[in-house]
Amino acid sequence: MKIATRLQDIFTLAKLILPYYAYKNSLIDSSSENINEKEGNNALLALGISVVNPGNSFVMGGSSYILDFSNQYSVSKEYTKDSFYYINNPDGSMRWVFPQDLKYPTFLSFYNVSSLKSKATVWLIKIAFKIGVQKLITSGSFHIYSKAKPHFKRFVFPNQVDNYSIFMGTVGPNRKVIIELNKGKKTKHFIKVGLNDESTTLIKNEFNMLDKAENYGFQYVKSPYSFLFNEDRALMQPSLFNSNSKRSSDWSQLHTLAKLEMEIKTIEKSVQTFDFIIQIKEKLHTIVEKKNSNLLLEKLTFKLEKICAETSLENEVVPTSFCHNDFTPWNMYVEEKVLKVYDWELAGDAPVLSDLFHFHFQKGVMLEQKSYSEISQDIMQVLEQPEWKAFIKLHSINVPFQLSMYLAKTVSYYLAVYNKQETLHWQAIALLKVWDSALDETLAWQNPLSFRQQFILDFFQNMQDKSYAYLKFIYGTLDNLPTGSDLDLLVADNDLKASISLIEQSVLVKKVRIVRKSFMTTVHIFLKDESFLSIDLITAFKQTNNIMLDAKTVLKERQLENGLYVPHPKHNFEYTLLFYHLNGSDIPQRYRHYFGELPEKIKHTIESYLIGKYSLSVAKLEDLFNKNEKIVSILSDKVASLNKNNGFYAIRNNFNYLIDTVKGIINNRGFILTVSGVDGAGKSTIIGEIKQLLETKYRKKVVVIRHRPSVLPILSAWVHGKEKAEKLTTERLPRTGNNQSKLKSIFRFSYYLTDYLFGQFYVYFKYILRGKVVVYDRYYFDFIIDAKRSNIVINPLIPKAFYSMVQKPELNVFLYAPAAEILKRKQELNAEEIEELTASYQQLFGELAKKDSKSEYLAIKNIHLKETMNAIDLEITKVA
Repeated sequence: MKIATRLQDIFTLAKLILPYYAYKNSLIDSSSENINEKEGNNALLALGISVVNPGNSFVMGGSSYILDFSNQYSVSKEYTKDSFYYINNPDGSMRWVFPQDLKYPTFLSFYNVSSLKSKATVWLIKIAFKIGVQKLITSGSFHIYSKAKPHFKRFVFPNQVDNYSIFMGTVGPNRKVIIELNKGKKTKHFIKVGLNDESTTLIKNEFNMLDKAENYGFQYVKSPYSFLFNEDRALMQPSLFNSNSKRSSDWSQLHTLAKLEMEIKTIEKSVQTFDFIIQIKEKLHTIVEKKNSNLLLEKLTFKLEKICAETSLENEVVPTSFCHNDFTPWNMYVEEKVLKVYDWELAGDAPVLSDLFHFHFQKGVMLEQKSYSEISQDIMQVLEQPEWKAFIKLHSINVPFQLSMYLAKTVSYYLAVYNKQETLHWQAIALLKVWDSALDETLAWQNPLSFRQQFILDFFQNMQDKSYAYLKFIYGTLDNLPTGSDLDLLVADNDLKASISLIEQSVLVKKVRIVRKSFMTTVHIFLKDESFLSIDLITAFKQTNNIMLDAKTVLKERQLENGLYVPHPKHNFEYTLLFYHLNGSDIPQRYRHYFGELPEKIKHTIESYLIGKYSLSVAKLEDLFNKNEKIVSILSDKVASLNKNNGFYAIRNNFNYLIDTVKGIINNRGFILTVSGVDGAGKSTIIGEIKQLLETKYRKKVVVIRHRPSVLPILSAWVHGKEKAEKLTTERLPRTGNNQSKLKSIFRFSYYLTDYLFGQFYVYFKYILRGKVVVYDRYYFDFIIDAKRSNIVINPLIPKAFYSMVQKPELNVFLYAPAAEILKRKQELNAEEIEELTASYQQLFGELAKKDSKSEYLAIKNIHLKETMNAIDLEITKVA
């Protein structure tokens, strides 16, 4: 007997038709998807249920119930007939079942209407019912022939309702069926029916949690009253929907009020982290025992185990509160002053903020198909609201820790559910993928490694199926990679795009800046913990306009060492030799040490290869470490003679070199950073730290300029000469000049303004276009706020008006501190002067920040060096 519809749907209908005691010990109670058709038919026949499909007219005699999908079978008068339509899910399983005499599509009460597609679906269904052609929008029909009243019809009260419809539930071990009861075209009640012990347990929990929610007396959250019946296997509750109710997938102010009320009224800090983690571990142990072939489930299980292992347990607690635990847009209605929330079957104590996290994860994946990075941004946007910030501060909530505990609890629960399923529906797979990314970020925050180190490990793990070779890698393993090292990778042309995507899609990455050339793509990576990494993805070996080596040959002969693909030692040394010698340099000491310590057999292989290819006359490898004009000439001639550097290739190479040069000027420009402040504010120390930061972390060359471009010499140089004038300026204390003449002041200001107007072009072409960062120790702002320092007496409005003609630095930092603190460092100003100048600078920076959106104006209270540099580093990432 062949079954036309899905076996799982037939089993579900059978469980509705029969009382629980009739099938609880039968084969169908397991709902196994591996049961074949013959076993399924035999199990159904043993329970007195026969199935008739198109082309099949034979039915075992004595069946109490007949499910007829052929719509052609006729039975004796002892059977009562009920006729149904059904509408399927996209995967072909039954979604809704309703009597053929249903006059209005009340089963739409189960449907979450939020997207344009869902609204169009509802409109079509309503039109079909209105004109009486509902059959056209269904997936099929069937009849139930019964000798005895089907069990589910005992839940339908003829005197109180007009009709009903059935939601067939979500596939899985917790599957429940929901019966909708309607009257006057409106849904009045819902009845949840448990199909097994797991789903019945959830139904009982919902009943208890609804009672608990009622006792809390929430103002902004309303839940339905309910009662259990049918041996506590069915839960009946009224519909919460009315004319004022609507669906919304957006997190509104009402959601904030509702959840904050729940958190504030029920927050507890008594759950020890140790106890919480033990509960998660027990779930994971159960999952591991029942091994699932799904690699994604295994991957998440491994990561959860790692989170549990790395979570600090000493003297910590998990702040918890009473949570709905399935707080999603489709489980609530929004009204003006209250959220009407239903489906409380998973409710109970959970880590604080769990419902907020869950709302955004679920709607982000199910309704918007967002990535974890996008979902994370949505969550943080809500938590930036003043109400949430106040709550988090009051209760000392560690948001990343709470997220990790939410993920541990939620993901372990659903992994246990999904682990029992033979196949996963698309929603489950989508959620698992997003959770996978979320767990990656959680592990990164927990891990003692920086995001930079973690990113590098993850990146090379994900590159295993790509054709790449790590160039000039001399450290043995990634663990030995020096802090701040850049990565140089040779990558096959057809893997370049995928390699960049791996970087961009990492949850550890805050932003990337990509610089493309004909032979190389440089990816500057700014990570979420403010660390930085630069990766050169090289597709061809070029030196100016010439190809040095054949990239395909190097990739073809690469070797796997300690999990990394690296070039063959002969190519590794060859590339190092050509890279430095053809650029006029000796081989650096670190590479000399590495290649010098190689086993003699490998060194001999390299020597033989180079002698054979380049006709070099050297006795040993070490003879090539220092740049030798004769050897450089031989290498240059050999490179120039390569086929790919002659004929048409030469024209192409020269054109690409020209384009790369132009791109380099455009994309690799430097920027200007200024540091201002009264004497004693700590400028010199901070400038030194900024210079070191830019050079070591961002690999930028830095030029420090004092106050102005200095294309024109200081005025006193015209009288005393340059050296003596600079000495006198250094020895003289600031603001001690005796000039009181307005005419002289106008002249002095005009002179220095001219220096700025012409000097800014000099600075731009000499430094900025060459990729250097110019750090000004003081800037033009001094003429506006503290002109007296330059021995100028002038109305501040004059230099302020000319600022429009002066180059606007990308980042401007004003350092300040309490007057008492500054006086401890320097006594060049009194307290009143310090406070007056500080206030004027802050006001000016505030005004300029409003007018100039392309520049950053940052005022920092410079008390603690680390905090000051963290703030500056954060701003540098915006302009670097």
